[in-house]
Amino acid sequence: MPKNRFSLEIVNVVATASLDRPVDLAILRKQFPRDVEYDPDVYFAAYFKAKRMRGKISIFPSGKLISVGTKSEKEAQRDFFLMARSLEYAGIARMKGQPQIQNLVAIIDVRTQFNLENMIDNIEGTKILSEPEMFPGAIVYLKLTKNVKATFLVFRSGKIVSLGLKNREQLSSAVRSLLSKLKKANVYA
Repeated sequence: MPKNRFSLEIVNVVATASLDRPVDLAILRKQFPRDVEYDPDVYFAAYFKAKRMRGKISIFPSGKLISVGTKSEKEAQRDFFLMARSLEYAGIARMKGQPQIQNLVAIIDVRTQFNLENMIDNIEGTKILSEPEMFPGAIVYLKLTKNVKATFLVFRSGKIVSLGLKNREQLSSAVRSLLSKLKKANVYA
């Protein structure tokens, strides 16, 4: 591994939650004309984005919710709280249970380039896909535990995108494991 330390930045948190009942999205749009975007000809969900929210929440007719666009678990939970308070105040629905983090998307920069050909040939015990004609990087699947798996998109530039982890502890562990494997495989250009 190069002497320079790597940087890690969470760029998107995907979280889910549910309302206590189905929602009529057309009524939701009428109740919140500034905060809700809904066009049934374009998409089958409504987007809730209030002024104080960091991300936006997709609201499905079933009452299922998906939050995207925040950069921390705390921001995602705050967005759900703001939206839930608005919907409850309007008498539309209440949030059922607590939001659950489904995916942290992070960018890791090791500040040096990778030799992707060496990576494919030299990392043992890890599934790696590389189709240079179709994708300019390698896809690395890393199994941390029986139930925890991570996917990394590794680019020649030294940038890595992490997908599929649900908390910072998993993310830190997976990044350390991947960087250790890369160091052992001597894939730094």
